[in-house]
This record gives sequence, structure tokens and C-alpha cells, in this order.
Amino acid sequence: MIFKMKKKGVSPVIATVLLIGIVIILAAIIFLWARGFVAEKAQKFERAVELSCANVNFRADVFGNDLDIINDGNVPIYGINVKIIGEGRVLVKEILDSTIGLGESKRIDLTGEIGTEVTELLIVPIILGETGSGKVSHECADQYGFAVAVI
Repeated sequence: MIFKMKKKGVSPVIATVLLIGIVIILAAIIFLWARGFVAEKAQKFERAVELSCANVNFRADVFGNDLDIINDGNVPIYGINVKIIGEGRVLVKEILDSTIGLGESKRIDLTGEIGTEVTELLIVPIILGETGSGKVSHECADQYGFAVAVI
């Protein structure tokens, strides 16, 4: 007597479908993992927020311990970074009190920050940009700042 063995296994069609399914699941996992490394670009006025820093136009002056800022531009200033430059040190103070709108001015009290060794203040604007998840602040580069000599 000859016995015939029945071979049982996965058919080539089912094997192919399983392999494609596994590849799609792995690709989705890798995509979701890598998406966390790519930052979403903030926009202002329909372009990258970094480009809007060039449109920020403001003046600043120091009177005693008070810093006066006047927004002459067409971009609202959300806040400022005051870089207090002295003999051998730079102190950065972030001020996010309220937005300085178009044509508005603001007086900021720097009591205790300006000493006799302070020679200059660099006022760097912070503006708001929008992403899909909400509003984010963006500090402009120092080149868009306004230098004020402290006498």
C-alpha cells in the first residue's frame, strides 16, 4: 500500500497578501515614528514666520530704568528678549507681557536689571506664528533687534 501524503501549507496568494499587509503596517509605524522628528513650520501672513521678522519695525529707548518700545511696523510684537550687555557678560530677559500692536507703545520697568556695568541693550522681537496645532512664538534673529546704548 502506498500512502499519499497531503501537503498542507499557505497558498501563494495568501502568502503574498500577508507579506504586503506586514509591509504596509511596518511602513505606517515608521512614518508615525519619523513624523515626530520633523517640526511643523510656523507661518505668519501666509509665509514662513522667519521671513516676517524682516517686516518688524520698532524703536526703543531707555529712560532711567524704563524701556520704551514703539511699534512702527505692520507686524504685531508678541514679546521681546532684552539682551543686557555689560562688561564680559550678556543677560537675556524674556518679556511676554502683552502684544505691542501696530502703532502702539509699551513701557517696561527694568529696575534691578540695569546696573552701572551695563553698556548696551539689544531688544529682539518675538512674534507669533501659526501652525496646524495652534499659535507658537518665534524669536527673531539678533540682526532684527534694536540696539540701545545705556548712558
